[in-house]
Amino acid sequence: MPQNRAVEKQVALPLRALEELLVPLAQSLEAGLTLLEHANGPASVLMPRPIQRALDAGARQGRSVTELFTSLGILSNAQLALLAAAEARGEPAVALRAVAARVGEERKDLRRLALGLLYPAFLVLTTLLVQPLPKVVTEGLAGYGSAVLGPLLLFTATIAAAVFFVPRLHPDGLLLRGVRGLLLLIPPTAYAARHRALASFADVLGASISAGLTFRDSVPLACEATGHPSFRGRADRVLGRIGEGATLADALMKELRLPPTFAALVAHGERVGKLDEILPQLSIEHAAKARAALAATMVVTLLFAGVAVMGYVAYEVASGWNRIFEDLAKPLMDLKGLGGLEGLFPE
Repeated sequence: MPQNRAVEKQVALPLRALEELLVPLAQSLEAGLTLLEHANGPASVLMPRPIQRALDAGARQGRSVTELFTSLGILSNAQLALLAAAEARGEPAVALRAVAARVGEERKDLRRLALGLLYPAFLVLTTLLVQPLPKVVTEGLAGYGSAVLGPLLLFTATIAAAVFFVPRLHPDGLLLRGVRGLLLLIPPTAYAARHRALASFADVLGASISAGLTFRDSVPLACEATGHPSFRGRADRVLGRIGEGATLADALMKELRLPPTFAALVAHGERVGKLDEILPQLSIEHAAKARAALAATMVVTLLFAGVAVMGYVAYEVASGWNRIFEDLAKPLMDLKGLGGLEGLFPE
């Protein structure tokens, strides 16, 4: 399958910019323009210069759309697999629109995730501002300002990195692969990742079969597109079982340990010859399960984080004010040790 060989050195475009790159290209191809004409036409003004130059050079070399985007390194392996499968039908514009639609869905998912992270960010900010409040009494506003300045700068830098740097990381790059590997160790997120992988597998397999590709070509595309360890490197085993006479459903069930309902629907699709219709439905179903699992995990995590942070803030504030009151009471206690006011004015 087409794979991005340069993902460790390149970063992805922001999702909106990627979507805005794909849709005009699809429109140009639908209008009968060539890749070269598009790369040097009015739409080229909106492209980042390195991408415009790469499209121009690739078009002059006669590369296909899939080859061009593989060399650019701005699409994930799953997106490249979809592009290759749809382009195999001789419909590159349809392929680009399909990938753009999925990029749009990813952008919406990221927006929902960002909105969900606003609450913990607010809790952290509240902690940074409230915890040093007692310093206003003991050291004045200058002391309070110096106490919150460092943490606030770190908080701002973290938010800036999350907003501007992380969205530009390539989804198949080393850093995000490492993060996904860590998330696979946590049961709730591992459950969501599994369903996400099933959705990608069904999506690419359905698109490949719809494009007229054989199982020998479709299964490796679908397995590699998932990016999940339970699928990676298993295509040969699946194809081996199919070569021995097993059905696609049986081979997938035994080698990939797919859910029984998934395998049953694939078997039904094989019998009635409608795999290209059933697999996209399975993709939608498992993508919805992945989103629901992530949403539930976030809600529970945020609730526990809220209780923990507010408890910590309450404890720190109470401790700070308690220290202030002790400091204020200390002179009075010392005075009492001298015998009160009478001890200051003996007869």
